[in-house]
Amino acid sequence: MVPVKEILMHENYNPETYNNDIAILVLATPLPLNGFTIRPIELIDDAPVAGIQTTITGWGALWEGGPSHHFLQEVKVPVVSHEDCNVDYEGMITDKMFCAGLRGVGGKDACQGDSGGPLTIRNKLAGVVSWGAGCARPEYPGVYANVWTLKPWILEKMALNV
Repeated sequence: MVPVKEILMHENYNPETYNNDIAILVLATPLPLNGFTIRPIELIDDAPVAGIQTTITGWGALWEGGPSHHFLQEVKVPVVSHEDCNVDYEGMITDKMFCAGLRGVGGKDACQGDSGGPLTIRNKLAGVVSWGAGCARPEYPGVYANVWTLKPWILEKMALNV
């Protein structure tokens, strides 16, 4: 296990709205990258588009209020349009966020214990699990920090800590 030397939180993070909900963990020593089991993840090249399939992974609860899991779990859900998600969340979704889930259906989502984990599109980091109303509810998709709009901040902080 590699200890964390420093946590770089976004300077404009708002704990009430979860806007700019992203941080970078600076490790005390570099990881031994081997290109197979340990490798850096690429950041998404463009904005997430409604309907595109995403993959969420984590050790969080499998259902709302349930216990965390001992094995890494994976679920696939589509991106929800910014407009639809803002209808569901009454205007709370900013450009620093996007939503993914089975809107109107539910049943698949990130859950408690998954926060901070990755949402990928075609194996590139597109989102970071942030918040939502419950887990896998049909009327509320999950909300993710938008790596595309936060990418300049990520790249700036990474350049300063290489």
